Amino acid sequence: MTIGKVTHVFTNKRCVAIRIKEGQLNQGDLLKFTKGDASTGMPGVHDSLHKAGSIEIDNESVVSVEVGQECAVHIGSGELPPNNCDVMVVMIPERC
Repeated sequence: MTIGKVTHVFTNKRCVAIRIKEGQLNQGDLLKFTKGDASTGMPGVHDSLHKAGSIEIDNESVVSVEVGQECAVHIGSGELPPNNCDVMVVMIPERC
């Protein structure tokens, strides 16, 4: 399920801003970032997986984000997702 969209990319901090449109984002969720269709061979296609490690709203750490909120998610390694990527939760960690 697509939960939101990347609205900004902060390369110096290795973070992306995500606006939540549906569902919920929690610290530890595995996120899939997609843009375009890889089968078309067109430039600008993106497809990556990243764990939602640290999440912030207005420079305050939070553990979850709900519909209508915008947050910053730190991307620890790999290529940063570009603006306007769709964001999906593909794996939710087991919670105690």
